[in-house]
Amino acid sequence: MVAGGGDSEFGPPQPFLLAPPGRGPTVSLYSPSECGPGPFGSGAGASLGGLAADGAIAAGTLYCEGTPSTVPPSVATRFLPSGSEILGMLPGDDSSSAGDISLDGSVVLGTSSGPGGARRFRWTVTEGLLELPLPQ
Repeated sequence: MVAGGGDSEFGPPQPFLLAPPGRGPTVSLYSPSECGPGPFGSGAGASLGGLAADGAIAAGTLYCEGTPSTVPPSVATRFLPSGSEILGMLPGDDSSSAGDISLDGSVVLGTSSGPGGARRFRWTVTEGLLELPLPQ
């Protein structure tokens, strides 16, 4: 279940939360402090690309609008119970998104985009972000 987020008449922005039914801890899909103020309140949001088997780790995309922001407008992110981990993008690119995550949450697959087009990547806890070659 995803809930929360954004400014409302009830107060400041709240984190988007993912609460897997009957499994694992609640995962925060963003922290308002990661994005600067934007034209729509916090200017932040998130989309979910995948969820690890135990429900404790998710991968997706963090969206930030407005300035100042500590992250690009959209960036691949791993969402942990302790907070968000920005995965970044490949050199020369200006945005990225995560589309899937391994069962144990240690590997994320996604797309990094820039002036040269879109490129696929793999992120691992030990190796970081690596471009995946296109099939020949």
